[in-house]
Amino acid sequence: MSDTHRYYETQARQFFAETVGLEMGELHRRFLDAIPAGGHLLDAGCGSGRDAKAFLARGYRVTAFDASPALAGLASEHLGQSVAVRRFAEVEETALYDGIWACRICSLSWSVRARMVAPVRRPACASSPATTSTSPTRTPCAG
Repeated sequence: MSDTHRYYETQARQFFAETVGLEMGELHRRFLDAIPAGGHLLDAGCGSGRDAKAFLARGYRVTAFDASPALAGLASEHLGQSVAVRRFAEVEETALYDGIWACRICSLSWSVRARMVAPVRRPACASSPATTSTSPTRTPCAG
């Protein structure tokens, strides 16, 4: 188990409490501007489920996952729907989504990020708050 995985497993409740209430409205708005109403979103590495819940409340269909079983369980309870336990590198079905929200995608290796994001035909991808991109022609974190 990596140090990162161990951290999220042992600190899941604290992480959930510290992140579930963060205000993300402006970033959500910028992201959703590029998504058709009622579109299907992937919340990749959903953590507390905060963003998935906001998207569901706005009428979007959301599939969410997190690599931490502890966080996925807490997010499932928060969302009222199942959150899968998986890793970014396992995502192959990107064409199914109208947008991919990944609040921590900048921490991924470039090869994993490129494999996830490049195949999406009409992507609206978001990364960390400081480097959010909603342009269909840009790869997140490319500057």
